[in-house]
Amino acid sequence: MKMLYEAGIKVFKCGSKKKIFAFECPMCSGKVLTDKVAGERAKMCKACDFKNRGGHKNPAYTHGGTNSRLYRTYNNIKNRCYYEKGDHYARYGGRGIKMCDEWLNSFEAFSAWALANGYNDTLTIDRINVNGDYTPENCQWLSYKENSLKDRVKYTKENIKKIIDFSKNNNVPLSRACVNFGFTYAGFKQARKRYKNTEVEND
Repeated sequence: MKMLYEAGIKVFKCGSKKKIFAFECPMCSGKVLTDKVAGERAKMCKACDFKNRGGHKNPAYTHGGTNSRLYRTYNNIKNRCYYEKGDHYARYGGRGIKMCDEWLNSFEAFSAWALANGYNDTLTIDRINVNGDYTPENCQWLSYKENSLKDRVKYTKENIKKIIDFSKNNNVPLSRACVNFGFTYAGFKQARKRYKNTEVEND
C-alpha cells in the first residue's frame, strides 16, 4: 500500500514503542494505520481483504472499525498522549495524561465501552477530571454543545486570574501558562474577553 504520513507512536504494555504510519488502500482509498513493514507488505486494507476472501475471516483481521469515526477518536487520543511531535501533545501527554492499558492495547475494549455508554457519531469524548487519564471511570460522551458549556464553566474568573498570575510570576507566555493548566489558549482568550474590565484584569 502507499504510505501517506507518519501517524503516531504505539506504546506496548511492556513499555516499548513503535512508529505507526498511515497507508492508503488501493481498493477503497481508505486509510490504514499500521507499522511500516506491515503497511508496505499489505496489498489492501483488512476490510477489503476480508471481502475478497468472500467473507472468510483472515486471522490477521482484528476489527472492522479502522475507517470509522470512533476509531479516529481512539487514534486521536493515543496521539494526544504519546505522539510527542503532535500539536496537542503538550496539553495531554506533556502533562502526564495517559490512556489506560485496557484501551491502549485494544481498540475492541475501547469500542465496547463506548457503545455501552451511549456513543454515537454526534458525540465527543470528554474527561470528567481534566487532570485525569483516559479511563472508563473518567470518560463520558457529550454533545459539542454540552462540551462547549462545560468549557465555559471551566474558564472561570478564578482560573483566568490564575493563568494570568502564573504567566506574570514565571515570565512565560500566556499560551504556555494555559498549557500548564490544561486549557486551550483559544478558550482562554474567549473567556478573558468575556471578563474584560472586571476584577480579573484589575486585581
